[in-house]
Amino acid sequence: MLRVERDVNMCVSLYEGLAFAFHNKLESYGSEVEVVLVTNIYPKVVGDKRMVLYWML
Repeated sequence: MLRVERDVNMCVSLYEGLAFAFHNKLESYGSEVEVVLVTNIYPKVVGDKRMVLYWML
């Protein structure tokens, strides 16, 4: 989910090269990035101030 505005969230699914490009775009905004990684079993919240890219396996 991406928070677009204070009360507006958006769900995005990206894979491979597009995921890298999107991640780099988010980093360019200079804000803290947090990602919810959804797997087949349990959703996990990952990330910190220096985010590395995670994608669904």
